[in-house]
Amino acid sequence: MLAKSGYEQPSLRALSNLLRDRGNWPEGFHWDFHSCPSCALGLTHAKWRNGEQPQLDNGWDGYIGPILGITKEQAYTLFMCRPQVQATFADAYITIQPEHIADVIDKFLATEDAVAEALV
Repeated sequence: MLAKSGYEQPSLRALSNLLRDRGNWPEGFHWDFHSCPSCALGLTHAKWRNGEQPQLDNGWDGYIGPILGITKEQAYTLFMCRPQVQATFADAYITIQPEHIADVIDKFLATEDAVAEALV
């Protein structure tokens, strides 16, 4: 029996882990932060919706949000607010790597976990 990769179901946590695990990226996927099909959004599509035509009527954030179980607004904040990502890392636009985006996702998840715990 093959060992499970932990990436069978799409989620923000799975995406964060996948961004750090290039060996499990879909064949042919390459990282380019400049382009939605080649950044975290495109990786999500390639990993969990490969073979489907992306339905982009509502933008990439509106397409990816439901796949990852988050709202369009959360997807926009995480993936489309590039100036925020740049400011977070104080790097040139081109140097942003998958691990940087994974760090942003992890911070978001930590905040969400803290809010959920406070409500218990």
